[in-house]
Amino acid sequence: MKARKNAPKLLVNISNKAVERIKPPDGGYIIAWDRQLKGFGIRVTAAGVRSFVLNYRIGGKERRATIARFGVLSADEAREIAVEWLGGVRKGRDPIKEREAYK
Repeated sequence: MKARKNAPKLLVNISNKAVERIKPPDGGYIIAWDRQLKGFGIRVTAAGVRSFVLNYRIGGKERRATIARFGVLSADEAREIAVEWLGGVRKGRDPIKEREAYK
């Protein structure tokens, strides 16, 4: 899926109500970024699927990890995981690689 090009950056205070209010785009997906926690966002697809994501940099590369779908986790639960993952990133751990190791 591709994000809309030249789409304005959507900043919200991510909460359950805010996530529910985001309208799906006509095609591709949009990401609404949290005003409080840098890198934490909610991706909404054209099909209406809502997933929490975390952008971070490790080894000079930007990565985007999917935390979980909205409904499986609440906004507060996803934020707690994002904070935990960012703490690991600061120590050199990569959440994506760690998740792949469990598969």
